[in-house]
Amino acid sequence: MSIFLGGTGSANECHDYEEGTFSMSLTYGSNTSNTGRYVKIGQLVWVRGNISMDNVGAASHVTINGLPFTVEGHSLGNLRGYNAGNISNSGMRPTNCVLHENGTNVQFGTMESAQAWSMLQYNDFSSANSPIYFTCVYSCNA
Repeated sequence: MSIFLGGTGSANECHDYEEGTFSMSLTYGSNTSNTGRYVKIGQLVWVRGNISMDNVGAASHVTINGLPFTVEGHSLGNLRGYNAGNISNSGMRPTNCVLHENGTNVQFGTMESAQAWSMLQYNDFSSANSPIYFTCVYSCNA
């Protein structure tokens, strides 16, 4: 089946459409549940994830590994974290997904009032099994 965007000519035919699921893991600790879905159209990838973590004591950046395609360039997305405390006592909540070039992981951060960037850490969460829900759109090399 072909998909055409903006007309029926060959230049408007989309040859690369894919959707599916992916498994995620955490850099520290383990996760009690994880769910990931993606849609890929050409080089554009949209991902949605839900992961609950059991290690909330580490003073390291929360890093979720296992994105379905390698990131081309740097990208941002949206985050909803439950039981997440203030980052660096700034009064700010994590608001962005951060995807680094040539990586397959996502981290989270926010711009503080002093215009400094701060990253979410495991110990910013107040209880184990705190869920993180996120969506990201990024460009990939494939």
